[in-house]
Amino acid sequence: MTLSKDIQRWWQLDPSTFQTLDIHLRRLTLDTVACAIAGLQTQEVSSFECARVVSSPGNVVFPGGTRALNASAAASVGAMAACWFEFCEGHELAHGRPGLHVVPLALALGAVLDKTYGEVLRATLLGYEIGARAGIAMRIRRGLHVDGTWGVLGATAAAASLLGMTTERAVAAVGIAASQISTSLYRPVAAGMTARNSYVARAMEDAVLFAQAAAAGVDAAVDTLAIAAAELAGDARLKESWQWPSVDAALLAQGYLKPYAAVRHAHYGIAAAQQWRNQYRHAERIERVVLTVYPEALQYCGNRAPQTMIQAQFSLSYAVSRVLAGYDITPAAYSRDALQDPLACRIERDMSVIETHEFSRRAARLQVDADGASFVTMVDRVDGDPDQPMTTETVLNKAVGLISASLPSVDAGAYSTRWLEAPHDTPVRTLLDLTS
Repeated sequence: MTLSKDIQRWWQLDPSTFQTLDIHLRRLTLDTVACAIAGLQTQEVSSFECARVVSSPGNVVFPGGTRALNASAAASVGAMAACWFEFCEGHELAHGRPGLHVVPLALALGAVLDKTYGEVLRATLLGYEIGARAGIAMRIRRGLHVDGTWGVLGATAAAASLLGMTTERAVAAVGIAASQISTSLYRPVAAGMTARNSYVARAMEDAVLFAQAAAAGVDAAVDTLAIAAAELAGDARLKESWQWPSVDAALLAQGYLKPYAAVRHAHYGIAAAQQWRNQYRHAERIERVVLTVYPEALQYCGNRAPQTMIQAQFSLSYAVSRVLAGYDITPAAYSRDALQDPLACRIERDMSVIETHEFSRRAARLQVDADGASFVTMVDRVDGDPDQPMTTETVLNKAVGLISASLPSVDAGAYSTRWLEAPHDTPVRTLLDLTS
């Protein structure tokens, strides 16, 4: 399979396949919008939105925001907001978040172009499939963060779809994007800085530019993707053997939505800690905690004694210790009180986190010693995994909880339900409007 054939296949998607994937697209869109609404209520994202209006005024207000922006600026605000609490989607095989890079762009550009919900969903699907395949094929080297890298290819494909470009021009657009793939450092996360949340915002701006350049006739070399993959991996030899992945199934159906506001690698430990808490609830009696995880989890989430929200979002020990101490891993789990909780900090400080290669899939084994007894459990499946997907009701409840906590005056139930039930011919602009 080549990029050109993949784009052509999704461009010419038959109605029955689109209908099968429709509910997955609606859940993904609702979940991303709800996460963005929550993120937009923070001082940082709200200030970013105000700053964007100075240089990029327009006529699109992203849900939860207050400023009318142009398409790329509105998408950048929505994308930063959606990832702020580390509560948005991802894809295990892609090792990243193709939907985060596509949904805000498709919604904002779709509104500017007066597209229908159905047209936006189709563009979202195409962008997601291209982005997820790029994630499978373009693995980043250690020291980088995945956001803002290969995800821009999916966002560019979605933009090309909404702009009505031919498949030939869409391939050129993705090639232009590959020619300019940026590298994003993991360092800010480890240092406790929120620069990471701007990576996907930058990708939104880039995606629109790349698609518009291709529409104007700009081209890119055919071997650009292989060279870009080698650059991201830090291995020049890769460009000789690299291939676009041959995947027949829709990767959208294998993506996950998150039940917890934490990096996905922490979810298995969180679920294990929840099992202990459901039975015992006496965290002050805990004497010893041992968490055993797969190597990739510790590589990205080994932060100890985190002092800021983003450090904590990428900390296995933080997530487990807060659950053991009685917290639910929602955005509230990163409040100042939660970060400084004496009991939780003591549990986190004394916890042992061990790497193992024995697991055949993502998993965590948790041992908690308390009152002379040892509780041991292993979790290798959590809600959102392909074989344990979140139900529509669960996704709806998550969205309602986020929106009602962020905007109490909004009918969160009715607004969330609209994204799940609106006909395809509904103008997407009306769905973005929280008051309609």
